[in-house]
Formats: sequence, C-alpha cells, structure tokens
Amino acid sequence: MPKYNGWANYETWLTYLWLSNDQGTDALCHELVTSTDSPAQAEKSLREFVEDGSPLIGQSNLYVDLLTAALSKIDWQELVNRFAE
Repeated sequence: MPKYNGWANYETWLTYLWLSNDQGTDALCHELVTSTDSPAQAEKSLREFVEDGSPLIGQSNLYVDLLTAALSKIDWQELVNRFAE
C-alpha cells in the first residue's frame, strides 16, 4: 500500500491535517477516541463525527460520489491511534 507523508494514504493524512489543525477540533477528536470502550467504537465515533459534518448530506451528485469515495479510503484506525496519543 502506498504511503503519503508517513500516513496510509493521502485521504488519511488530509483528514488528520484538517482535524488536528484547530485546537478545539483536535481536543474533541482526542475525547471521542479516548472516551470509548474499544478501538472499534473509537473508530465508529470518529468516522461518524467526520461524516456527519458533510455539507452534502441528503444530496446525490458527482461531488457526493467523489466525497464518499474519498471517505472510504481513510484509514480510520490510524487516525484513532494518532488521536489517542
């Protein structure tokens, strides 16, 4: 699997970049992943946080399909591990 800046891929790196760039969002993501009972629940919580923030919810068009494709490439467990640090 190709790496991007030491991350699993571009989509994972970019998601971390945006989530960790703001102190409040970074703290929220840390809280989401450390307040769960299992890594699977932490992954689910982080994924839902990101996906629920989509401005394209309820739409159907090229941009929704592209966003969905990009979200499916994110290595959520890698993000959980980083925010758990």
